[in-house]
Amino acid sequence: MWENPLVNSFFLNVALICFGFEFCILLYMSVWAPCILKRDIDLDKDMPSVIPVMTIAGLLIFVCTLLAVWPIWGFLTPIYMIILFFGTSFATIFLPNGTLGNLLFWVGVIVAGYISHTMPHDPVW
Repeated sequence: MWENPLVNSFFLNVALICFGFEFCILLYMSVWAPCILKRDIDLDKDMPSVIPVMTIAGLLIFVCTLLAVWPIWGFLTPIYMIILFFGTSFATIFLPNGTLGNLLFWVGVIVAGYISHTMPHDPVW
């Protein structure tokens, strides 16, 4: 997506910054705290202010990604984005609970990121 010259780079950069923020919080809650600090984090008790901050960041990701790719897909952009966001969100229900689920989630994220950069493709623009 970031290689396409039609993408609005400002909104894409804002979306990527928000995604990086959410990525770091998820990494802290699912890997750093349980494995390194040896404690489970309950979001409601330990970090109650993170919930609205992550909600705002998630909405910013959706809106900024929508605005970034609007020049490419036009009026179909909201439909595509809703399908992509729901698909990636609900894919986690198929993962097991506990440490194995965490491990599979992070392996999947790393593999998807690696493949997105190394997969050969021809531009269609």
